[in-house]
Amino acid sequence: MRVRLGLLALVCLALFSACRVEPDMTPHFMPALEPFDPEAPGWVATRPILLVADCQLHNLYSLPIPERNLTVKMLADTAIRPPQLDMFAGDALGWILENGAAGTDAVIHLGDAIDQACEGEFLEFLRVMKAAGKPWLLVPGNHECFYFGTFTPKTPKPWRDACYHCGRPLTKDLYVRFHVAAMIQQGVPGTDALAADLGLTGQRNLPLPELAGMIPLRHTWEAPSDLDSFLRAMAWNIDEQRPWRSFLLQRADLSGPDPRVHFQAILLDSTQYAH
Repeated sequence: MRVRLGLLALVCLALFSACRVEPDMTPHFMPALEPFDPEAPGWVATRPILLVADCQLHNLYSLPIPERNLTVKMLADTAIRPPQLDMFAGDALGWILENGAAGTDAVIHLGDAIDQACEGEFLEFLRVMKAAGKPWLLVPGNHECFYFGTFTPKTPKPWRDACYHCGRPLTKDLYVRFHVAAMIQQGVPGTDALAADLGLTGQRNLPLPELAGMIPLRHTWEAPSDLDSFLRAMAWNIDEQRPWRSFLLQRADLSGPDPRVHFQAILLDSTQYAH
């Protein structure tokens, strides 16, 4: 029995030696990050960022539209919103930026900056954001590019009525153009690099609608590795035949003071639907 076990052990050792795999390159290991204690006083993972959402700036001067009446309000309570929300949303956003952005590096708006997807609503949003004096990014929500954030009407008249005295309806293809143009006009290192990549550096001071008309249908851009920029990358695709299929993606650098720890935020545009 002892002999058989010994032979079995020898066979196993021989098989182990025959099946041994050698690495084809020198292994590399990430060194321990010391000190790396989130509980330590003063340790910060990311740069300070202000997150805001759902200010929903609303066109006060629209014509009567069917979606804002008491019958619809019985089904959807938000059909007629509190007048304070419609009248003072811009002031509320301005107050938040003035008081909440102090001491932060940048602002990320998580969507629904406007309400009825009107050109003038977006321009007013940009005016308020510019006053904050901080780099900012916006993740488009459904209210940025759909009528009342709900749908694209087969007959555009209700949408035009909602945007009365407030410019054009922002269909998704038009919104993406406005968004990229607004980024270019920020005038911070990352957006300057984006403007140069598009060949639009000399056109940044044009009126936003005019600059938006110069944005290409599709583009992918990434900031140079040696550029200190909050905005690190952007890609978009504009589908003029099926506007709702247009989209944009953004990447932001949220890295904090520790150069060994890198944080990236991927801002996804999920408002792609026909109905």
